[in-house]
Amino acid sequence: MVWMKVDKLTKKCTIHADTQCKMLSERKEKDFKGIGELKRDGGWLFFDNVREAKEYYLSKFDNYKLVEHCSANNDEIYIINKTKKQSSRDSDEIEIPSFNSVTDHYRKIMGVPKKVNLNPTKLPKWLRIFYYTIVVFMVFYVVVFMAYVIFFKTGK
Repeated sequence: MVWMKVDKLTKKCTIHADTQCKMLSERKEKDFKGIGELKRDGGWLFFDNVREAKEYYLSKFDNYKLVEHCSANNDEIYIINKTKKQSSRDSDEIEIPSFNSVTDHYRKIMGVPKKVNLNPTKLPKWLRIFYYTIVVFMVFYVVVFMAYVIFFKTGK
């Protein structure tokens, strides 16, 4: 018995294979999230095993993040090779084994960002103005300092 929580807002599919999982006891039917069906924001779906859940994930929600929250049996969990073309962001990833239970928790439950985008052109306008103002002042002060050192050498 496997439950998969599909969250369309965060684009995340979470597999719960352990029947004693705390998250399973807290699931509720909501206006926009169903149990046994998908609604506008997602829902909880039932599968007979982990393989069926992963196959459904690959067929319907391949662009979502897959999280294996809990497992009843480690022999039951395995990786299905994707037959679909992987996106460029997936091909850059390297699987690094977990250092300890804390890093495993953050990787599986909290999630790890795929890539940090520090492109200043994608910042909000007010933050871009602040960023470029600071950069211009720094360049200005470096040029003034260099001119001072070159033309007004102290210690002649």
